[in-house]
Amino acid sequence: MAELLDKTGVQIEISITKVDPPIQRILEKVHIDIIGPMPAKSVGGREYAYTVVEGYTLVVYTRPLQLKSEAADAFKSFRETENKSGSRLRAVMTDNMRKLSMGGVRDICEQDGIKLHTLHRLG
Repeated sequence: MAELLDKTGVQIEISITKVDPPIQRILEKVHIDIIGPMPAKSVGGREYAYTVVEGYTLVVYTRPLQLKSEAADAFKSFRETENKSGSRLRAVMTDNMRKLSMGGVRDICEQDGIKLHTLHRLG
């Protein structure tokens, strides 16, 4: 049980049901997000940013995107780190799978046995 304050300042108890174990190795879990549209496009006409935070090293990979649908290509490019590191990507965390599934990231993960964890339903 943990104790927090609600909006009115009253102390409440919440139950924490599951805590993920600490990440033990590179590429065990990454967090992916698409940021944008940005208020101004880049010189190359890009208005989105594809970001990956590697959970063990906390290294951030970023790639500019013109369209959200380019996410699958950015994901494939990021996965080249598997060859370079000798580790296999095991899990992807995201806060909104709809943005990523538009570009086929969901299909790639399902095909390659990579677990997907999202805050929203994968309907």
